[in-house]
Amino acid sequence: MMTYVSMLTYSAEGVKGISAARTAEAKEAIKRAGGKYIAGYDLLGMYDAMIIAEYPDPKAALKASMELNKLIGVSSRTMLALPINDDDEDVVCLL
Repeated sequence: MMTYVSMLTYSAEGVKGISAARTAEAKEAIKRAGGKYIAGYDLLGMYDAMIIAEYPDPKAALKASMELNKLIGVSSRTMLALPINDDDEDVVCLL
């Protein structure tokens, strides 16, 4: 499984439907796409929320993204997240 981070921005309609039940539906949508919900955060600033999930492949991540966009009224930017390893010689670590 690969880790993906989705940055979400709610539409005006999406904000109206915020509820614990809809959060549960979103987690189920991720599961139906073959993914595993890891964590979610409400944010202040450029984005309204963030979801961290694992998917078996990019196609599953895309499927979940499309379903979440329809289900909860958001636009999203989903990115593959690669772990930073101190001993990784192939990638320059800036942290």
